Amino acid sequence: AHAKDFIPVRVDLSPDQDSPEKRKILASYDHKGLPLVVIHDRQGKEVGRVTSFVDAEEFLGVLRRVD
Repeated sequence: AHAKDFIPVRVDLSPDQDSPEKRKILASYDHKGLPLVVIHDRQGKEVGRVTSFVDAEEFLGVLRRVD
């Protein structure tokens, strides 16, 4: 996969400004903590997930596997 194949979208779910909307988003991904990176294909199907802090090389490995 190449960087041009991905569209990054950032949703700030940090707990410093908790809200019902943030809790709803986290619940929709069946995850209770941060960090959370979810990768979807063009049809919206989840194809990858990172649920802990990883270094750049490990993150690139995740992106390569979803190709």
